[in-house]
Amino acid sequence: MREAEDSCGRLKRELEKETKLRVCDKGCEAESLQIKYSSQIEELHMELQQAEADREQLRQELQQEREARQNLECAVKTLQTQLALKAHSSPHGDCKDTNTQTSKQSHPAQPRNGP
Repeated sequence: MREAEDSCGRLKRELEKETKLRVCDKGCEAESLQIKYSSQIEELHMELQQAEADREQLRQELQQEREARQNLECAVKTLQTQLALKAHSSPHGDCKDTNTQTSKQSHPAQPRNGP
């Protein structure tokens, strides 16, 4: 009987010890998980900030491209208008005169020799 009581006491002490260790293990496990998740959250937060910065840069580049396209479209319209006005205002015969003037400008009068 004495042996059974000793054995029972020993088992109770071991159970208490294991229970305390398990509580510590759970606490340590929870702390470890908290550190792990905090680290993951921080990494995700940094990735999010980088993605937002990239998005903002792309938005600015897109805006610049839109403005450049609008400027080009405006320049093209202006040139088309100028060409249309020039085509309507000049008579058809001007083309020959322009070519003749260009020929004269290409071949200037030959210099004379002597005084």
